[in-house]
Amino acid sequence: MWRKRRDALFRSHSQSPVPTNAVFNNLAYFPYADVEVGAGESITWPAGEDGTATGQAFARTSGLAAQLGGELTLYWLGGYGGGLFLPFHVWRWPLSDRWNQGR
Repeated sequence: MWRKRRDALFRSHSQSPVPTNAVFNNLAYFPYADVEVGAGESITWPAGEDGTATGQAFARTSGLAAQLGGELTLYWLGGYGGGLFLPFHVWRWPLSDRWNQGR
C-alpha cells in the first residue's frame, strides 16, 4: 500500500524529481532481505572536536551482497542521545562526485 502511494506522489507531485513528460511506472526497491540480529563488533571513528564516536553492531543483512557488493551492518550509537548508524559507501551512484564535493 505504501509503495502505491509513494509512486503516486513521485508521479504527480509538483516538486517530484521525475520530469513531467517522463514515462514513470514505479520506483525500484530492493526485495526484503533477511536480517541477523545479535551483538556484533564495536567500532570507533573520529568525531571532530568531540573526539570519537562508538557504535555497537546489532543487526546485519543477509542476501544483499550481490546487489550492493556487501552486506549492511546497523550500529547502535553509544554516545549522548544514542541513535542508529548505517554506514555505507556510495561508489556506484552517478552523483557521488557531486556529493563528495560538498563534504
